[in-house]
Amino acid sequence: MAIIFDLDQTLIDSMAAESMRRSRNWKEVYSMIPFLRPYEGIDKIFEILSSKQIPHAIVTSSPTPYCKRVISHLAWDIPITVCYHDTSRRKPYPDPIILAVEKLGIAKEDILSIGDDPRDIQASKAAGVKAGAALWGIDNYSSILKENPDYSFYTVKEFEEYIIKRY
Repeated sequence: MAIIFDLDQTLIDSMAAESMRRSRNWKEVYSMIPFLRPYEGIDKIFEILSSKQIPHAIVTSSPTPYCKRVISHLAWDIPITVCYHDTSRRKPYPDPIILAVEKLGIAKEDILSIGDDPRDIQASKAAGVKAGAALWGIDNYSSILKENPDYSFYTVKEFEEYIIKRY
């Protein structure tokens, strides 16, 4: 069993930096990292995964330096990442998820990929992994739920309970 996470709006609330991310003003985005916070309960999720030795990875459409700086700033132990430049096609294509599956070394049927965007669900399904909707960081549920995720988690606590029961 393993879990693949999207980064922005799934693990961290990065809305304050969204306009700069979209305009690729990475210098400004990097300066904001100390102000980007994980959603309440995310640190506990990582503690549970570590204690249960459940492999996990981050797949993000952001560049590697951003992802690594966020991970470092938050002191998370996440050695496996797939970022913007790691594949030529990005979500909604399955390529980033497939690469994460390869890096994890776990059968795709035993992996849950969770994200906040319809493209996360599309990429996960196309890669053959279970797709989970992280609804705690978004306002509009309808667009992601239209993609028929295998699981929908409205709160981090719901996701935590799922992990404890399932793993």
